[in-house]
Amino acid sequence: MAPRDALPSDLPQSPYYMITPDPVPPTSATLQVSAHFLARLTALLQFVVTATKKTYIQLRTKNANARVIYNEVLLQLAQQVPNQEAYRHILLNVTHLEDVEAAVAACDKFGLGGVHISGAVLKALCSGPPLSNHEGQTIESKSAELVQIDAALGVLQAHRFGRAEDTLAADPESLLPSYIMAASCHSVQDILLCTPPPVSNSSTHPPAFTFAFVVLSPVALSTSCPPLDAAATLGWDGFERILRDAKDAAVDRVIPPVYALGGVGLDDISTAMYKGAVGVAAIKAFWNAHDLACDVLRAHLKAKGHLKPFTANPNLEAYHADGL
Repeated sequence: MAPRDALPSDLPQSPYYMITPDPVPPTSATLQVSAHFLARLTALLQFVVTATKKTYIQLRTKNANARVIYNEVLLQLAQQVPNQEAYRHILLNVTHLEDVEAAVAACDKFGLGGVHISGAVLKALCSGPPLSNHEGQTIESKSAELVQIDAALGVLQAHRFGRAEDTLAADPESLLPSYIMAASCHSVQDILLCTPPPVSNSSTHPPAFTFAFVVLSPVALSTSCPPLDAAATLGWDGFERILRDAKDAAVDRVIPPVYALGGVGLDDISTAMYKGAVGVAAIKAFWNAHDLACDVLRAHLKAKGHLKPFTANPNLEAYHADGL
């Protein structure tokens, strides 16, 4: 286990976003979660609770029975990890609108940190008219998709998902917990959907959600996620260009922190930061590490040794003004 002071103090947040493989392979005939998966997830949780920078683990499945699988994983995990604070480091991946309500219920039941929404869910929730614009319509006059969007927006907002800190501070009497939201992005437009309005306009036009961070992918080929064609990947230059264009398009808004995802690992942290990311998001880099504490500590020290060149990139100098 890495000591608590192993993380560089000058990094604004963790350079790691850990993602689990599927607890139940899509081809499996049963929904039984393997003991190996639970042991690995327990090891990751034991690491993240010792970190001085908040580090999140995305619990992810592409199985059609996501609700059942998530519930099974969390029920079994509760028997092995009694530390309730550990669960605040877990984000549930939500790939379909119809799964939002179940994910919110799981966050409440197990005290999780929040949700990570797919690009499709992001577009559905943030691209259309605000929820209030639909209130005059009857259920019969709305499309089935619009009903789903309204229901998802309503439950997320009611349970304080993606609430900005200043908004929460304005309502100190409430005892409801707040949860973070993260999202998957693949373009400038996706990042802008996750970017709040300028502070000067926030009181009159508050955002539906404040995203704690996003992932931008795919940087390179990955065996865990499509695409399988190298021509469809961003490459580091494409990754940097999207961040630069998003920052320019945002004008006086501040884009959320971005993690690089897709074919990246521990050795890519310094490159990711130089290109404008806060770190890397990965599955195999963390899940398959034979000695997690040793690898993570080594990568943190490597990142710290490469902090100085980050400000040499003029395209992203302002983005790293807070200390990188």
